[in-house]
Amino acid sequence: MTANPGIIHVGEMIRPLIPHLDQYFGLWAMNPDRMVGMAERIRLSDLGAHIAAVKAQPTTSSIEYQITDGVAVIQIAGTLMKYGSSAADGTSTIQIRRQLRLAARDKQAKSIMLVIDSPGGSVAGTQDLANEVARAAESKAVVAFIEDLGASAAYWVASQATKIYANESGQIGSIGVFAVVEDMSQAAADMGVKVMVFRSGDYKGAGVPGDAITEAQAADFQRMVTEFFGLFSKAVRAGRGMDAKDFAAVADGRVWLAQDAKALGLIDGIKTYDQAVGLAANMRPRRPATLARKEEKAMAENEDGIVGAAEDKPKRATIQELRAACPGADAEWLLAQVEVGATLAQAQTRWSGEQVKRIEAQVAELEQSQKELAEAKTRTPLGVKPVAELADGGSTAAPEDPIAAWNAALEKELATGTSRHQAVININRRDPALREAYVEAYNAAHSTR
Repeated sequence: MTANPGIIHVGEMIRPLIPHLDQYFGLWAMNPDRMVGMAERIRLSDLGAHIAAVKAQPTTSSIEYQITDGVAVIQIAGTLMKYGSSAADGTSTIQIRRQLRLAARDKQAKSIMLVIDSPGGSVAGTQDLANEVARAAESKAVVAFIEDLGASAAYWVASQATKIYANESGQIGSIGVFAVVEDMSQAAADMGVKVMVFRSGDYKGAGVPGDAITEAQAADFQRMVTEFFGLFSKAVRAGRGMDAKDFAAVADGRVWLAQDAKALGLIDGIKTYDQAVGLAANMRPRRPATLARKEEKAMAENEDGIVGAAEDKPKRATIQELRAACPGADAEWLLAQVEVGATLAQAQTRWSGEQVKRIEAQVAELEQSQKELAEAKTRTPLGVKPVAELADGGSTAAPEDPIAAWNAALEKELATGTSRHQAVININRRDPALREAYVEAYNAAHSTR
């Protein structure tokens, strides 16, 4: 028999030689449906014929990438595995790391784009690749473009990019880690086989086919899954700037379409491939914190990360400027605008919206008070004057300056220790004519804003 480099002989048995066979075992961060399909495809394959066919194919460079408009485009497709796998249509995380390092040093590449279409893969190698993406993003902008699928370990890697975009039909998420361990002890017993494992410790040899898995061993398998998920969680939260609550909302293993993924903070936007390349070409890198602080005065960044000169960055308004630009705004509201770094234009827009909301609330209160007055009149005994006609400060005639009169009445109420909300109700009930005049005058004064 002619020796076949893809086959090893054991006595009279012939077995296919699978390079790095051990990488197929262990923990996986992968979309479960895709993994089940992959495992079934491998199970039904003629591995000997497959390996022979793969070896017959000409070898090509695994570290090449294209440069488009100054962007080094790196493909990450199929199942992620440390050494790659033809049987699983896999991408080698080691090879991607090499590509990233070359692209980060390539003077022709202004930035890097990872084109991802992957269900995830083995945990082994994923953390290292994610770290490589984060390092590259410190020297050049790295855009992750999810083209149809970026799940589990693939999203783990994408989360370390400067920005993440996806096409409209993209599926994103499946955040989690899982391991499958089969307890074959009953099957062995049914065949009359008793598997005996001689171990130096309670956990050594756990999961050997035919040996019963103890509760302690099961708990230890779960411990490993939990610890690896902790690494996954730490990476995504740091890369996407998520707090524990936001991360918990997306870390239950579900997959979302791009629109929902954007709302949940998993991606930064929905783009086409060409749009993503265009954004990457003009995007600045994510510098380490120490460098970022030094550059804050020199650079500005819009929502897509496009570089802009400092003089183009809108100036934050001071409290004095805000007070002049937003007449009538209370100190608490003005201080809130300063704290969020609002510009004059932003503050004026927000104040206009705030005024509309306040007027609507006041009108609603007026309508409620008028309703209550109308109901009170129907219940007023004969000979008793209605509330609006009482001589305790109420009036049915509109004052010459309704706004000033209203503010004076409000200050008078507040001086008694009454809450602002209750004070408004008291004035509305006592003098609805003043309230109506105030609303009309306020609307007339601000109709041009």
